[in-house]
Amino acid sequence: MSNFGTLQSEDSPGPEVFIKIFNPVGPSSDDANSVLVKAIIDTGADTSTVPEDIIKSLIEKSGYELENDVVLMTNADGSTARFYLVRVAVSLYDHSDYAKYAFIPSQEIDMVSIPRAEYAIIGRDFLGIHKISFDFSAQNWWFCNAENCSPA
Repeated sequence: MSNFGTLQSEDSPGPEVFIKIFNPVGPSSDDANSVLVKAIIDTGADTSTVPEDIIKSLIEKSGYELENDVVLMTNADGSTARFYLVRVAVSLYDHSDYAKYAFIPSQEIDMVSIPRAEYAIIGRDFLGIHKISFDFSAQNWWFCNAENCSPA
């Protein structure tokens, strides 16, 4: 079980998680070729996002470019902007409890690279294959495994 965090604001906390991002075309997915980043679980986001600086660091570490494309996205205010869509491998990570997300395999997804972002967003493209429970009154959340969905 994880507590909601305060990456967004004290007034609007959202579920936080650390993620490891790997370059799927790199030589391996070990720690030397991955980048650890804070992320918010956002069930309202269609697409996951990642800070542009993280992508640059990942390319430097792995020595390989990422598969990418340009995408036109509409913001909440109706404006549109062009962003890079990058193909990465993502796994959930908890430095204090290595077994916590062991039942959730890493997953290759396309993430939108956002300039000047401070954290990543894990959206429904990643969450769609997982079951998550939220206890908003206690501000706790957890991923469920196939056998059990009670808090750890």
